[in-house]
Amino acid sequence: MRKETKLRIGNSPTFPTILDKVTLLTENSTTSPEDYKMYFECDPSLALKLIILANSSFYSHPRKIKTIKDAIAVLGINTLKSLIYASSGSFAEFHKFVGYGFEVEGFNKHSFAVSMLSGIIAQKLELSGQECESLTVAGLLHDIGKLALVQYIKDLADKMWAAIITRKDNIIDIENSFFKINHTKVAELIASQNQMNDDQRAAIIYHHNPDDAGTSRVSASIVHCADFLARKLGFGLKPEFVGFAKMHKSAGEILGLTEDDLLKLAEENFEEIEQRLQILSE
Repeated sequence: MRKETKLRIGNSPTFPTILDKVTLLTENSTTSPEDYKMYFECDPSLALKLIILANSSFYSHPRKIKTIKDAIAVLGINTLKSLIYASSGSFAEFHKFVGYGFEVEGFNKHSFAVSMLSGIIAQKLELSGQECESLTVAGLLHDIGKLALVQYIKDLADKMWAAIITRKDNIIDIENSFFKINHTKVAELIASQNQMNDDQRAAIIYHHNPDDAGTSRVSASIVHCADFLARKLGFGLKPEFVGFAKMHKSAGEILGLTEDDLLKLAEENFEEIEQRLQILSE
């Protein structure tokens, strides 16, 4: 599986609604790189490809590119157009994610919510602007392992989630019992192949177990708590899968925030997240 996973990472599907909107931008001669930023921020597949490309040897950039804003600036509009068009043929695959408990197009909605909430928590902790933006990318890509894994497990995904409903186990344990691998291990494989910075890599790999993230425990805890909140509030999930989220007590302790603090923070920003998701679905 490891060899095949590496070969098929680039075939991960792109959110169809976002693709349509970004394609319209490419047809407007007055569109600037900043205009694209919002849409790349909402699509983990496009965001990953964007950052990988910006860090490729072809561009020989003197420092590692780790934010969407910087990647867009490095690549330019013509390359963005090529990237978007190259992704356009794969979005029919998105229906396959419903077996993971996501509604149709819910994977991207959930990923976007985690991205926004990661940034909101980081701002609450008064991290730097660069750190906040880096964590929004980590939040967007936190489940990137599923983009690869679902291509192999789609026929068993419904049984896997039936097990979660019945047993209410951790998703990692369920994946390991069914497939002998889990999405965080696949994410580790993806991260090792691509130019993410160490903090982003750890936040993605350890977002289910932030205690294991070493010097990146704060970043992993932020993404963990953002994921918890997005699931608690049901962003992108089918109704029957809402409510299974559990927060690691240690994650709150690392951040100095209680579960109630985080829920209040999410509720204060709920309308903004909903509005941006609505814009993307129109």
